[in-house]
Amino acid sequence: MFSPLSNQPASITDIKTQVRELLDDREEVKFVEHCGVTAIINNSNAVKYTALGLSLLQHRGQDGAGIAVRSDSGEISAAHGAGKVKEALTPTKLTHLHHGKTAIGHTRYGTSGGQDAANLQPLTTVIPELGTVAIAHNGNITNADVVRRALESKGVQFKSTSDTEVILHLLAQEFKRGMELTKVVENVLTKVTGSYALVLLLSDRIIAARDPHGNRPLMLGKMNESTIITSEPCGWDSFGVHSFQEIPPATIVEVFPNGTVGPYHSIPSPYRSAPCLMELLYFSRPDSTIFGAQVAHFRRRMGELLYRRHSVEADLIIPLMSSGLHYAQGFSEASGIPLRLSLIKNPTSARIFIEADAESRSQQTLEKHALIREDIVGKRVVFVDDSLVRGVTFEQIVPITFPDLTTGRSGASEVHVRIGAPPIVGPCSYGISTPTPEELAANRYGGYSGSGPVHPQLVSRAVAKNIGATSVGFGTLADIAEALKGTPSEFCNACFTNLYDRIPR
Repeated sequence: MFSPLSNQPASITDIKTQVRELLDDREEVKFVEHCGVTAIINNSNAVKYTALGLSLLQHRGQDGAGIAVRSDSGEISAAHGAGKVKEALTPTKLTHLHHGKTAIGHTRYGTSGGQDAANLQPLTTVIPELGTVAIAHNGNITNADVVRRALESKGVQFKSTSDTEVILHLLAQEFKRGMELTKVVENVLTKVTGSYALVLLLSDRIIAARDPHGNRPLMLGKMNESTIITSEPCGWDSFGVHSFQEIPPATIVEVFPNGTVGPYHSIPSPYRSAPCLMELLYFSRPDSTIFGAQVAHFRRRMGELLYRRHSVEADLIIPLMSSGLHYAQGFSEASGIPLRLSLIKNPTSARIFIEADAESRSQQTLEKHALIREDIVGKRVVFVDDSLVRGVTFEQIVPITFPDLTTGRSGASEVHVRIGAPPIVGPCSYGISTPTPEELAANRYGGYSGSGPVHPQLVSRAVAKNIGATSVGFGTLADIAEALKGTPSEFCNACFTNLYDRIPR
């Protein structure tokens, strides 16, 4: 937990030290990433390193985890469990797996298919003449229901309600003796729409694939003679893996038992590139490099641009926990306003999103956060965060930051809010657990009507009025383009524009 700071601005070293325990923490009223996948090929400790890879991706899913491993004879066994990686994959469970040099893993936050244990991945099935096949998948197959009904009409029986299982059954339908496996996988993937970054474990190889939009990241790296596939490269630097390359969109790649990577195969597709902007803005760990951008550097740059767009005279900048830290650093460096970690987290608080009703979520927001009030008394405060989804956290924090004459509570003279991402006006259909449109703060506060162009000024005023802030300012798609030295039109921006024209729904 954070300790009260001195009157001196926090140094970057101090901030990094105190925020380390929160790197995997996520504000539970925000978007929640669907999952993370990883694979280790040609390593005598494949299970150990796959579990490590999953722990490095823990921020992408905390509801369950699983590993499938291939033995030297080609047999595949799997273990799963609920909860975080260390809870789900206990040493006892792992000892029952086959010993092998190749394994895949998955850490899950349940969206499509719900939380049933049958939906825990990797999913496995037996395909005649091909043997057991396991799959781990990040994303959302948007036509899964249609494909599922078509398969069921042919007598196919499903074990789970996960959209991922349709890929396994399509593979079984498509496979013919003598066909190149990459061609079979290509045929399967041309039948599905939406978002996927996946790994398939077969008896003699691993196949990785990324959808034509490149919506979710998928990386390839080398650790001595071993090959690593992972949703993000975060954390591997500590284990001597300093270089990863991105598996291109619309690509299938084979990795053989000795770790050799085969040639890339393209998936024919008319669809255009649409990487998820929220991966850069919020989901990915700060030490990752994805979509060609170093995440922490991008967020600091967004903080600088946020100050340029919404400058304010203030005495103190406070990040909202780990998610707002790098934006706040950039905002502070651009403005010269000191940054302090004056909002702390109660480490024993429960996860807010599991509380079904708004009153419970609001109560837990207050239980989860506390202010170092001595830092803010009489000060003009700027809270900085990455994004605003429901707005529950700010609804609770902003009012308690001000003085209360009734109780004699002291507080800040002004409370400004700055958000790195543009206003979120639409839910995600591509593998993210999001609120309904009516629950999104931009909509429920009346700043956005639910259709047509988004006017950030209207959203800012509506949010400020409803959370009680002195002012509110958001980043823009133009800021993102400048921070990336590119154009956000190359990315999926549906949640910011309410235009779902890039990836089929």
